[in-house]
Amino acid sequence: MNKKGFYAKIMLVLVVLLIVLIFMQTISIAIESINGVKDTLQDEKNNQVEEIEISETSSTENIERVELSEAEARLIAEDEKNAAELIVFNQLEVIKTTNVTNVLRAAASFTLTGEVKLDAANGKGGVYLDWSSYDSTDRTFKAYQKSEGSSTWEPMSTVEFSSNVEPIQVLNVYPDVSTVGTFTYLDGKSVTLPKSASLKVWMEGGSFTDSAGNKTTFEAYGKNPFTGQQVIYVTPVSSTEFNNNPDIIWNYKVTMFGTWDSNGNNDTQPNSKALQVIEQYIKAGYGVVAGHDTVGTNYGAKNIGLSKLRKYFNIEIGTQGATVTSESDIDYNATWVYYSSNVIVVNGGLITSFPYEIPKNANLTVPLTHTCSNAALGTVWMEFTEPYTNNTIVNYTGTGNPKYFLTTYNNTAMVQTGHSNCNSTEDERKVLANVLFYMDQRTNGTSFT
Repeated sequence: MNKKGFYAKIMLVLVVLLIVLIFMQTISIAIESINGVKDTLQDEKNNQVEEIEISETSSTENIERVELSEAEARLIAEDEKNAAELIVFNQLEVIKTTNVTNVLRAAASFTLTGEVKLDAANGKGGVYLDWSSYDSTDRTFKAYQKSEGSSTWEPMSTVEFSSNVEPIQVLNVYPDVSTVGTFTYLDGKSVTLPKSASLKVWMEGGSFTDSAGNKTTFEAYGKNPFTGQQVIYVTPVSSTEFNNNPDIIWNYKVTMFGTWDSNGNNDTQPNSKALQVIEQYIKAGYGVVAGHDTVGTNYGAKNIGLSKLRKYFNIEIGTQGATVTSESDIDYNATWVYYSSNVIVVNGGLITSFPYEIPKNANLTVPLTHTCSNAALGTVWMEFTEPYTNNTIVNYTGTGNPKYFLTTYNNTAMVQTGHSNCNSTEDERKVLANVLFYMDQRTNGTSFT
């Protein structure tokens, strides 16, 4: 055996071991292609989709692709607001086609290459994925992953963490409340806003001075810790302003609703017109984060606000603080509440790894908050733990998690930040930064690590 062949085999063994030991999961990638040209999609509606080939290479410089060749991949082609063709690939062959509504004629060749990068993420390692040979004109992509032993595809952030990246523009729809103060941001700009608009100062840094003159200073948590680049930029907009012009949401990659106790005690935050736009925004793959009391509590019982869209968050609700007029408005005619300032990390993944390492089983301290007759059926990353307060009511009989602090489902998330009216902790701000990064799941690029 020549030296080149010998070293290639040694490298292959090392790569396999590194993938098993470092990542501890099967890397399964799905690329979602969203065709922005609606007319083109409609013209292709009745045409048969061409087979896409994921080619292999014999180059010893890319031997890591042996792992990727056995991975499943899926390509979803859809316009901005309508579900479309789902094509599933397994070991390079099309095995399933379902739900044809709008079909994108695939390119003759689709090549997904991968390379293990041991020096990525400050030495923590990563996998560089590239599909630049595919025609990306007028298309946006999403990536999915599936853990070993799991049958569930989960979306993942496509932010290129290892280098300077395009900033993540976040819209914060804050509830209108009477507690007002002065925010001063790091660029020197000062504005008078309700305290419920604190997300910007948490992510970008600055200070908040209340009406009594008490000043609280915050460092910027929306930075890439590997490069120092400020990545998360927040635009605060009141619920009233958003209700009047909900189409502003399309200018942002991620939108967060909240945060304040009872979401400001307003049944029309958001209103019906805004909810229609939010639903289309979610369907288009943009990230939506719901704060405390936006899904559930009396809003759920009355079937108003974001609770009307609870299926997109995969959250069940009971009754709390309101009279149930119809059983169809709720999932359980029961009340349950978990109150605590203590949170434990019960799951690990990208959302608990960047920009801040929040390891599994870590105990976090947050301002007092709670669930409110809502239970998560999606992935729960963090949940409340003892000691609970005396207000806790254990009365849930479903299969979800009734004491979640953070849950995600596809491109949505709900976090119980807000009950203590923006009196945040460092742990809580780190969690929010990670969630906002994770929710940026659309990319116009053709590679990331």
